[in-house]
Amino acid sequence: MTSSSVSSTVRSMFSALDGNFVWGKDSLLSRSLGSSTSRIINPKSAAFQSLIVLLSAAGAYAAYRDYRSYISLGPGGAPHNVIGWFFVSMLLSPLGQNMLSLKVYDHCTDNTSIIGDIPIRQGSRPIIARHAVPQRQVNQVPDKEITMALVASFNEFYEKNKHLLKLAPSLHEKRGNALFLADTIAGNQPIADEMLREVAHIHKLGDYSLHIALPPQDCKKVVRAGWGQRHALSGGTILARIGIKGFYLPVQYTLIYSPRNRAEIEVVMKLVRASTAYLANVPLETIEP
Repeated sequence: MTSSSVSSTVRSMFSALDGNFVWGKDSLLSRSLGSSTSRIINPKSAAFQSLIVLLSAAGAYAAYRDYRSYISLGPGGAPHNVIGWFFVSMLLSPLGQNMLSLKVYDHCTDNTSIIGDIPIRQGSRPIIARHAVPQRQVNQVPDKEITMALVASFNEFYEKNKHLLKLAPSLHEKRGNALFLADTIAGNQPIADEMLREVAHIHKLGDYSLHIALPPQDCKKVVRAGWGQRHALSGGTILARIGIKGFYLPVQYTLIYSPRNRAEIEVVMKLVRASTAYLANVPLETIEP
């Protein structure tokens, strides 16, 4: 059905409805306003029932499109099915916050900064899908050459820093491997435990963006320079009160946009290195780039 035919149908239905108004002289509205100024729609009329069916169908179609949008983001975090969609759309996404707001960092007492100066990312920010989970870009996705180079750099970084890191399935994404603090590293508390000791992961089943943890002051630098943004649920007080381990995301949990070229891979890996130093609680200089 075309938009013009839908519009025509709706207009004709409203015209039909206009002829199905009945005087409700015994209704509460009539007694309040007077029968000469109040009319009610007859719910038994065919036109009224057709309108309800049309609105229900429109709502179902909108829900289906939103479900397909959720599935198109790929798996990550929540179940990749209708149950996950319902949970995210109806329960988590309404709790989402402004992902570019820096106000949340102003309440943090940690004034640590690790990354130093970073260049301004060129161009516009990518568009982020409306669903809080999984947090994904819907454009500016790199080509295969760049994604392979990113994964290679990520793995090479791990190989150089095995004394600090280990590879294991991501606890945040529930899929794919992530960098974790090695078992011998106590870590920077309490943020290390709040992050489930997970340093960084790449969304290999999606857009090849990353999630890392940085000091609040460095999170501000990253957002201002255009390299990333907050997670919609990071620092959420409602989720914190629930108290389920892994359900709460600290304010330091940050999305890093997918690198579009090799120069941007270098910046992204600089941020992964900073995340390692921050969670391991070691000087940045002790970590191999």
